[in-house]
Amino acid sequence: MRLLVSLSLLLAAALGGLCGTGRAPLVLFQERTPKLKLKRQNPHGWFTLLVPTIMRPPATRADIDGGFYSTDEMEIDYEYWTYENTPNFLRDSAGNYRKGPMLDCGETARHTRTWRTRIDGKRAIVQECSQLESQDEVRDIYYVTIPRLKVSNGHEMRNGMFNMTIKCKAERHREVARRIIRSLDF
Repeated sequence: MRLLVSLSLLLAAALGGLCGTGRAPLVLFQERTPKLKLKRQNPHGWFTLLVPTIMRPPATRADIDGGFYSTDEMEIDYEYWTYENTPNFLRDSAGNYRKGPMLDCGETARHTRTWRTRIDGKRAIVQECSQLESQDEVRDIYYVTIPRLKVSNGHEMRNGMFNMTIKCKAERHREVARRIIRSLDF
């Protein structure tokens, strides 16, 4: 394979030199990375998102409504709650809950970008950053919060909040994470 790639680079350089156009040389053969296939999932019956087909059905959490999909390369974690059912760890000492956005990338994160956008017509805040997990492992984090949204409390749709975090180990999954965020449908 290395010989084939080397030959294609030499041929492309020769063709580029012969043309004299000043353009980048044409690469005839490229090593391809396998693409993740995405499938639309409806994990809780009131919203959908694209999920890589290699991920198993979502596991749920005990303390809040939500769930997560996980592989060695990527993790998709989502949670939601109505304002009155805000988890206790997010309330202040008087029992009041926060209605404003919560962001995931901390002070130790690198290359943090935060912007406001609309996802499925809903106001959202998206944040992306890189965090050092261990000495040689960097993890890309993509976080979306929709602070004002009708969410299910199990019986009816009420005002609440929706958050989703996608963590990727491989650089090739960055675009997949962005597609998953854009695929949210409420």
